[in-house]
Amino acid sequence: MLKKGKLFSHFRLGFAKTDWLSGIRIPRQNSSDELSYAAQSIEVLRPLFPLMGGTLLIIAGVLLWQNLPWPSVPGLIWLVTAACLSAFLLMPSYWVMDRLCAESQVCAARTICLLAAIVGALLGSALGAFPHAAGVPLTLGCLFVALLIFLSFPMAEMVLMTSFAFMVLLVGRNIFPAEVVLLCLIAGIVSIWTTSRFRFSRARMCMELKKERIAQISNQRGSFVWQTDRDGVLLQASRDLFKVLGRSSKEILNQPLWNLAGDRVQGSHELRREIAFSMNVLKLYHRMQAPFGDLVVCARSQDAIHRLALSGQPRYDASGRFVGFLGVGLDLTDYSNHQELLLVAAERDALTRLMNRACFNRHLEEQLQEHRATALLLIDLDKFKQANDTLGHQVGDQLLRQVAERLQMFINSRGFVGRLGGDEFAVVLHEITDRSRINQLAEELVRFLSSPYEVSGVKVSIGAAIGIAIGPENGETVDSLVRNADLALYSVKARGGCHHRFFEATLLEHALQRRQLERDLGRAIENGELKVLYQPIVDTQSEMLCGFEALAFWQHEKRGEVSPDEFIPLAEAAGMIGRLGEWVLNEACSEAAKWPAHLTLAVNLSPTQFTNPALASVVVRSLARARLAPDRLELEITENVFMEETETTHSILRQLHELGVRWTLDDFGTGYSSLKYLLKAPFSKIKIDKEFVNGVSVAESQKRPIVGTVVALAQNLGMLTTAEGVETCNDLKVIRDLGCDQVQGFVYGPKMTAMEARGLTKSNAPIFAEGFKASRREPRMAVLRSADIVYQGRVLPGTVRNVSSGGAMLESAWKASVGKRIQLHMDHDRPRSGIVRWVDGFRFGVQFDEVAVPPEAMPGRLIRKAKTPRVVNG
Repeated sequence: MLKKGKLFSHFRLGFAKTDWLSGIRIPRQNSSDELSYAAQSIEVLRPLFPLMGGTLLIIAGVLLWQNLPWPSVPGLIWLVTAACLSAFLLMPSYWVMDRLCAESQVCAARTICLLAAIVGALLGSALGAFPHAAGVPLTLGCLFVALLIFLSFPMAEMVLMTSFAFMVLLVGRNIFPAEVVLLCLIAGIVSIWTTSRFRFSRARMCMELKKERIAQISNQRGSFVWQTDRDGVLLQASRDLFKVLGRSSKEILNQPLWNLAGDRVQGSHELRREIAFSMNVLKLYHRMQAPFGDLVVCARSQDAIHRLALSGQPRYDASGRFVGFLGVGLDLTDYSNHQELLLVAAERDALTRLMNRACFNRHLEEQLQEHRATALLLIDLDKFKQANDTLGHQVGDQLLRQVAERLQMFINSRGFVGRLGGDEFAVVLHEITDRSRINQLAEELVRFLSSPYEVSGVKVSIGAAIGIAIGPENGETVDSLVRNADLALYSVKARGGCHHRFFEATLLEHALQRRQLERDLGRAIENGELKVLYQPIVDTQSEMLCGFEALAFWQHEKRGEVSPDEFIPLAEAAGMIGRLGEWVLNEACSEAAKWPAHLTLAVNLSPTQFTNPALASVVVRSLARARLAPDRLELEITENVFMEETETTHSILRQLHELGVRWTLDDFGTGYSSLKYLLKAPFSKIKIDKEFVNGVSVAESQKRPIVGTVVALAQNLGMLTTAEGVETCNDLKVIRDLGCDQVQGFVYGPKMTAMEARGLTKSNAPIFAEGFKASRREPRMAVLRSADIVYQGRVLPGTVRNVSSGGAMLESAWKASVGKRIQLHMDHDRPRSGIVRWVDGFRFGVQFDEVAVPPEAMPGRLIRKAKTPRVVNG
């Protein structure tokens, strides 16, 4: 490093200590450290070769071409010289450096700087001799750019300024004032002094940082020292290297340093590629004679591959010739293994060790980008949540591990498996697009996953639902393929699970319609397009009106009446159930305040609403706004509220009960029924689901003892019972005989508007039950069978829920409408033709052609609907 001092001492570049042409310090004793500074200085110059050549060819060549008369011998010689020199400088810098640095760093530096000086002379003479063509400002601008380019070449800057001043004095004295020339010379002197300081400072700083890093490594555990000759052959190494690799000195020494991994490496393609890359980089540093630090290379031990961090510094003899490298190394194997574990943890599921969602999607994307046929199977486990909640999370975790093992065993080399989260898994099959083959594999996989599991001595039975999408036919991107497979999976789960289904365009169409319906519902809630209808609740013995249940009603402008079974789940999924529930509660309480004081109001609450801690406040505000007594309000909840019960749930139940609000357990006997739910809340009433009420009067029906047991249980607990869905007089008589307290259903009239309900409340007389004495439908058998629905030549998948000789209830993603004729194909049965008589969301009823069923006996036509039920005068 040049000493700080007078300006003159810096300007002369320390001739006693510095090579006059290259600007590189030549030590008096030619120490290796000082020669390493020279090597580092050359590395600083490397990127400037193409820049110098391009500048020379563009600036000077254009100036001479425009100003020298053509053909001109001086101009021609000048252009040929500039072109040849530019072509040489534009060569790949590694090729130039490999040949210039083969013998001596000082010789290489002198050669490079000599070329830079020649370029500077050509540029300076061109800019000084022909200023009139480009103008003085542009000429000075080109000169400034040239000075910036030669920042790392002090001698080239000096030659540039000198040649420019000489040509100005010789040719362009009338164009450039003497002040400009003097200013340029002063600028050149300052730039030479500045760049000299900068270049030496940067070289020394880089070298000292490498030396400091080498010193740090040498003090760490597992470090070792090594030395090579000029050909890269390992001459010496400390014993720690042999200890780390577990190999003798005879196996390692007298071999090139880049052969530490051996000639033949066994391992994955990624490992072999990593070894080849690290060894090539090591060879490159050796050819460049450039210091390096923390270069990770691979070395072979007796039983594994170790990763070594090498840092080396070139060494020189007294004459400045390169004699090899001296450096230190550090074993990074433990660190690398730890990093690999972290990488695996980032890409693998912690529980099952399968691919996680991000890793799975990345592999799937690679499959699609390679345009390989891909079958994606999304798997959802049926009844896993029940097993997890009943047996505990530890059993659930073990169950998921066994599922993962079965999936890996089943798929084997035919594809790869991932866990997307929870009980959702995904499988990709390679190069299998034949639907019959995929169908066979999916059926086998469903049976394989549905076989009983043994966890901690307990046998657990679960099922599996599979949605299938084939790429690129069903999706060219990961998002589209996963979405379509998920639509197929959703359809399978809606049909009961334990089955598989391929994606079809109708599923996407239905999903888009569902999304549009969701947007329409949000708009309907905002604009107040929904209504509240009321269904009477009648005392069984006296047939007096007890109250009403408030039900949301939506008349869609295009689709007509939308069933609550369809739009309530939409509101829950879209996060709109809170607003919808609060609106229904406000409207119903305001209307109930106009009824006689002995009539009650029943309002359904969704389990999703219990996630809102302010639910109790919402109820209190509705009661206060309507001035309705709390004991007249009955809030109906299902057992699903307790599936995800929290302290918030119990707090809401307790607060509203203390206020006087009554709680009713709705749909009792369905879902995940358990008697323990009766103890979890202060219920005052149990509502018996219509599944047990419809047909209770049929001889030898098992529904009668079930209803009787529920009524007896409620009486012993001091609770009332309400039978909902009563449609016939015979069913009403049985319900009355069994001791049920209240009845709700079409037998006492359909849902009515607020005005019609208000008119019914003005009478103090009993309500006359209307309707048929018994259902005229043929006895129906509950089934769960797959079927094909043929409509206008299209074959659509569906599920038969119940069937009789005269009709059936079907479920399908197909958008059915009343009046459409279809043909039903069930397994091993002859096809049956019929007409759609009613539609309720995904479900619809079909009347077969073979049996003539009167229209009034079809579902939905059992009761003569009057605006108000008839009342018997007292």
